Amino acid sequence: MNDCPLQNNHYVFLDRHFDTILTRMGREDMIRFRGNFSASGDKYYSYQDRWEKAGVPWFHGAAMYHLMELLYGNEVRDTRQGWVDPWRWVIDNYKSGHNLSQYMEGLF
Repeated sequence: MNDCPLQNNHYVFLDRHFDTILTRMGREDMIRFRGNFSASGDKYYSYQDRWEKAGVPWFHGAAMYHLMELLYGNEVRDTRQGWVDPWRWVIDNYKSGHNLSQYMEGLF
């Protein structure tokens, strides 16, 4: 269950916080390339249950999916190591892997 006060609107969350996440990552250079969240936003819904069951808050998963597309595209789907599902990449890199949760602390 999501306790976010933004009424489960991941678009509002991304509009408010994605630039902050990139800045915390030291990737201010990518802010101008962040694109339109609505282009992939519908995909996030198909992964919501998996992310939340794995302990990844819904909005953080949406932000990570967008980070994946922006910065880590070579690590998902058809990779040298084989197929990596985008939903699995988010889970694997939230608290471990790239530990992207550290850049989202306090953002809801």
